[in-house]
Amino acid sequence: MIHKEYLDRHEVVSLKEWIVSYLLLSIPIIGIFFAIYWAFSGQTKMSKQTWAQCVLLFFAFFILILLIAEIGFSFSIFTSLGNLF
Repeated sequence: MIHKEYLDRHEVVSLKEWIVSYLLLSIPIIGIFFAIYWAFSGQTKMSKQTWAQCVLLFFAFFILILLIAEIGFSFSIFTSLGNLF
């Protein structure tokens, strides 16, 4: 006999649920908290949990790229200002 918890976690995520998920994710700070909750909650459907883990990886990747770019631009600006004086 298959447990109800197993069946609940392996259900198909409906279109309405995906739309609500994307809308919640688009809210700047709150979206990150929802992504963390969906990624690590044991009650979230498996497909949504995997999607949320992927979203968090993309967030981390883009934040890292932005930090590297910011450091590079800041360094180039400071060195060019140093040449003026």
